Amino acid sequence: MRLAKIKNVAGVKEASGNMSQIAEVCASVPENFLVFSGDDAITLPVISLGGVGIISVASNEIPAEMAEMTRLALAGECQAARRIQNKFVALMQRHVRLGTGREKHLVKLLFTTAGESAALNEGLDGGDAVTASTPVTGESGTGRGFGRKPL
Repeated sequence: MRLAKIKNVAGVKEASGNMSQIAEVCASVPENFLVFSGDDAITLPVISLGGVGIISVASNEIPAEMAEMTRLALAGECQAARRIQNKFVALMQRHVRLGTGREKHLVKLLFTTAGESAALNEGLDGGDAVTASTPVTGESGTGRGFGRKPL
């Protein structure tokens, strides 16, 4: 991989979804070159191939859970990591369908009135639409935190 040869590049976010390509990347880079999953739903397989963590979208909503899942996977505690993965896989897959725009959408909702939320939901189907009362968890415990924790 050419990026691994560039002195000031420390790693890569691999979000292709192509597990063969991800396996090839992990196998072909030096040990000190970091490979991160860029897709929450495939974090565990990426770690099993040599990945070192995740650049996560879901961590905006479930930061403690994503950090714990990643920590467990890196420690080789696969069953415990898989239990967390299974609990939140639907959320992770929804992020793939909607892209990171949903996160921006949620942030907008934090600063809008309930009446304005209908306009923000335009174009989203009923299962993916969010409202001003949609629970969003975060580090602060207020239900409105979006702080990122390094995984």
